[in-house]
Formats: sequence, C-alpha cells, structure tokens
Amino acid sequence: MKTTMDLPGPTGNWFSGSWPEFRKDMLGFFHKYTSIYGEMYQFRLFAMRFCVVNSPQLLHEIFVEKNDSFIKSWNMRQLKMAFGNGLVTSSGEFWKQQHRIVQPAFRRSKLHKYAQQMIDIIDKVVGEWQDGQSLDIHGEMVKMTLQIVSKTLFNIDTEQDVQKVKDSVDVIVKQFASITSSRIPIPFIVPTPQNLKVMKIFFQFPRSARRMIRARKERGNLDDLLSDLFRAQQELGITDKQVLDEVFTLLVVGHETTATSLTWAFYLIAKHPHVQQKIEEELQRVIGQRNIEVEDIDKLTYTSNVVRETLRLYPPLWAIGRESIEDVQIGKQLIPKGVQVLMVQHVVHRDARYFDEPQKFLPERWENGFEKKIPKYAYFPFGGGPRVCIGNHYNMIESTLILAMAIQKFRVQILEDRGTALLPSITLQPLHKVEITVQKR
Repeated sequence: MKTTMDLPGPTGNWFSGSWPEFRKDMLGFFHKYTSIYGEMYQFRLFAMRFCVVNSPQLLHEIFVEKNDSFIKSWNMRQLKMAFGNGLVTSSGEFWKQQHRIVQPAFRRSKLHKYAQQMIDIIDKVVGEWQDGQSLDIHGEMVKMTLQIVSKTLFNIDTEQDVQKVKDSVDVIVKQFASITSSRIPIPFIVPTPQNLKVMKIFFQFPRSARRMIRARKERGNLDDLLSDLFRAQQELGITDKQVLDEVFTLLVVGHETTATSLTWAFYLIAKHPHVQQKIEEELQRVIGQRNIEVEDIDKLTYTSNVVRETLRLYPPLWAIGRESIEDVQIGKQLIPKGVQVLMVQHVVHRDARYFDEPQKFLPERWENGFEKKIPKYAYFPFGGGPRVCIGNHYNMIESTLILAMAIQKFRVQILEDRGTALLPSITLQPLHKVEITVQKR
C-alpha cells in the first residue's frame, strides 16, 4: 500500500505541519495555496495528511466515477456524536438503505404540497415584522426555516422550541469553530468546560425529539417523511434510534444551512439596492398586488438567481471532505488509503476561469443557461454524485419563496455594516451578527 503522495504543498513545521497557519485563517489558507500549487496539492495537520482537489474534472471522478472508494471525512464522522448515524454522517450500505427511505419525501411530486405549507409559515413570520423594525436576520431565518422543515417533513410544531434550538446550534457551531482556532485542537471527547456544555446539548436534543416523535406517531399516517420512517420500522425493522437520528439530522441540517445562506442573501440584497430593485420589478411583473402562489415560483427567475449567486459566494457548506478507503487513482495522482480529501467550494466558486469578476455579487450571470456553459463541478453548493444533498430542490424553493415574500412587503437595509468577516465552522456563517431594518412598502 502506498503511503505518500507525489504532490506539492506547504510543509509547515515538523510537529504540527501547517496547523499554525491553517487555524489563523482557514479560507485564506486554501485560497493562498490554490493560487500557488494549483488544482491539487497536499498539506499536513499533525499526523493527518490532506489532499485538496479543486478541479471540476477531478471532482467528477471523486463524486461520481470513484465514489465507492471514499467515505465521509474524519471531521464529518465526528458529528455522529451530535447527529447519530443519519444521512449526513453515515456511509456504505447503511447510508444507501436510509437514503432509499428518505428520498421519496423529496420527490418533485411532494414539493408542490410543501411549497404551500412554506408560503403559510413565511406569511405568518413576515407578517410579524413591524415597519422600521431592526431584525437579527439570522435569528429570523432560523425561526422560519425550522418551522418549515418541521411542518413539511414531519408535521411537527416546533414554534415554541425555536429559541432553544437556535441557542443550542449556536453553541455547537462556535465550538467547532473554536477547535480550529486553538493552538492545539481539542476533540469533543475531552471533557473541557465548553465540550461538556456541547455534550449536554447532545443529550438534551434527542430527549426533546423523542417527545415530538411520540406525539406525532399517535396521529397516524399523514403522508410525510415521518410516516415513511414509521413504515420502514415495520417493513425493514429500522430501530427507534435510526428514526431519531434521521429526524434530528434533518431538523438541524435542514434548517441551519438554509438559514445561513438566507442570512447572506439578505445582507447582499441590502448592500446592493439595484438587486433589490430588480427583485421588486420581477414581483410586480409576475404577481402584482396579490399574494404569492405556488404556481408563481418557476416564474421568479431573477429571485432564484439571487439565491444561486448567494450560494456561489457564500456556500453554507463551504468545503466537502472525503476519506479514501483504498488506494485510488484520481487524475494522474495515486491517493493512498486513509487520506483526507477536501473539495473547497469557497475556492472553486471564485475561480475566474469559470466566473467573470468572481468576487462580485452578480445574480444576472445565471441568465441564459449560464450553468450549462460551465463545467459541472465548477459550481457545487449541494455537493455531487450519489451523495448530492437530498434537499437541493427543496432548498431552492424555500429560499426563493422567503426572499420573494419578504421583499414583496418590505425594503431591507443594513443597520450597521460590520463587513463580511467569516466564521467557517459547520456552516459558513458571518462572524458578526447581521442586523437589518425593514421598511414597509
């Protein structure tokens, strides 16, 4: 078995490799060394060897052609402590079984029903906003997206639990970020005061979820994802723990990634008044003075492109990791078993070979079939291959509706622009709170 790679890359120091530089600015690290070494290079963090791949052609090999040679990355597997063995963290045959159970809930035939439920919830939350009010927009997006995923997929009401969930997820996100900024990374299993706080959340969440699942089960078959999971218990023998893991995973991941990307979307819209104006014009042209309906979604092309451009600049899952489970040839390079392979959307999405003026927020770039003109994996906010995000279409519908319904009723402005400093943790969050003011139309 080969144990080394014939790749260039930073050497770092003899003990921790590139850790001192990496922890100070992770995203800057990847941008810097991609500009120096190109589309494929290696680096070391302590004893762990990493290979960074930023070529769309090579990403296709990893995601599609040789997907079976990889499992989830080491750091993603650490999330099993939080999410159990759900879709996000599982691999192999177990993942395939769970994917078959969950996938029908995200078929296009179900999305029409979900869209109407989304509209009802968005209308309620946006209807609570007051003229001239200042909003913590991430908090508002968490409130909205958590209620949406709970209602559409599980027919569960989580309105009373929103603040508890938000506070808990904030603690987990900040702790993941602090691990990568420490002089020496301390895993979750080490009982530091902060880790104990996180572990308490890991134990509390399942208890709350079990209560919600029991209450929901008493209501019988409601043609939702939970009904599919209950059916799989009877037909396939999946355990209560597996049901809990999937519910917990989809509740947390299903709202947090969308809430984060929408936070960035509102920030960018508020910073670019001409974009806000174009959304307004599209809404006036397509909808006029009436309320948004499900049939309008496909006609809101500019608003959808605002979502796409936000996901390009600030993909909530800013990098995807895999671990090779065997020696595998990628391009001309043999990657040994046990190497952590990183594919960094934040770098690829800003590559000037594929995107003109890549640092600029230009929703109109997506017009005239632009996505079909670039290599398939030059843009991959939802990953790719068999493990592409199961909720990608769901996410696009939800995000488009939230932006459209908010802008239809309010103009948004930044209350205090603290810049775009980033907190690359589980998701790519703003380092500082994003506060906006809303003014009624």
